[in-house]
This record gives sequence, C-alpha cells and structure tokens, in this order.
Amino acid sequence: MKKIDVDSLIGTTSNMLTLLKEGGGRSGKRTVICLCSCGKQVEITLSQWTDKRSVSCGCYQKEITRDRTKTHGLSNTPEYKVWQGMKGRCHNPNHADYYNYGARG
Repeated sequence: MKKIDVDSLIGTTSNMLTLLKEGGGRSGKRTVICLCSCGKQVEITLSQWTDKRSVSCGCYQKEITRDRTKTHGLSNTPEYKVWQGMKGRCHNPNHADYYNYGARG
C-alpha cells in the first residue's frame, strides 16, 4: 500500500474541509486536522479525507435537515395567527369562543 504524504496535501480542499495538518492518530489509523468552511476544526481519518467520505464537520447535515424539515416559514405572520384563531374557534371545544362558532353547527 502506498503511503500518502500529508504535507503535500496541506491547504487543499475536499468538499467543505480544508486540510491543515496531520493529526495524532487513533486506533492505529492516521488522522488529519481539517478546517470546515463554517470555521470549526475537525479531526478525521486520512482515508475519510482521501475517499471524500467526510463532507463537513457536521454542519452540512444540520443544514440539509433544517432545509428538508422547514414547511413554509410563515408561522409568525399576522395572517397565520388569524388563521390559527379561526381554526381554534371552530374546532377546539376548549376555546373561549367555541360556543359562538363550532358549537353552532
């Protein structure tokens, strides 16, 4: 197996990670210290770096999840609050004004 020269890779970028230096190693594997585009440093194995299996420090996954689970982003608008009030009056028996709306049929 060919030994990779980490010093020649310093400063190169893979996905969102920029290689800074070789790490201390763990479990008999070579590691590298990388700087994520968000500013956080992360230590990953050299094979994760060379195979491009690590995209970021974890911030990319959080961003993807946030974008995927966002519905419409308009839940704090006055119109949305009025709509919620209308639904509450018509469908929620515990609402103070239910007897004037939902209970009337």
